Amino acid sequence: MRSKVVVKVQGPRGIIKDAGSKAYRGLLGTNLARALHNLQERCNVTFSAEVKPPKSLFIVVYGLGSESDTVSDILVEHELYLQLPDSFDSSVRYQNPQSFSLPGLRATLDPGIPTREQAAPCPAKTPVLDTVAKSKVAELLDCATGPEEFREVQASHRLTTELKS
Repeated sequence: MRSKVVVKVQGPRGIIKDAGSKAYRGLLGTNLARALHNLQERCNVTFSAEVKPPKSLFIVVYGLGSESDTVSDILVEHELYLQLPDSFDSSVRYQNPQSFSLPGLRATLDPGIPTREQAAPCPAKTPVLDTVAKSKVAELLDCATGPEEFREVQASHRLTTELKS
């Protein structure tokens, strides 16, 4: 059973308390506490947290889109990485600054799209196109054209190694 908790960070220490009763639930690891402290000091962020069985802490970081690169850099400094949340405030636009995206395009998660927890299991059998549909797809692909010259892909500034040509 999930339970909402409050995460309080002061310097290198972090305390977890029950959201309702304010009862003590535990301490954050030093690295996580420092990362969250740095986020609070350098960015305009808030946290939402839950404890899920068996004893896992899930923290969602909410902040300004304009500070997303700073959030990513701080987390990377502490070797922490964002994952797709099981749940979040659907009135807030989802953006993960640590995921790859095309230039000028940010990864978004539509609140109507099921998250990992809500997603139905994959179907055991994938539907197969009939002959007419295959023909239409082949015709569409045959007439597709692209540029004569493709522009060179630029490496993301988040990558730490150079890509081979």
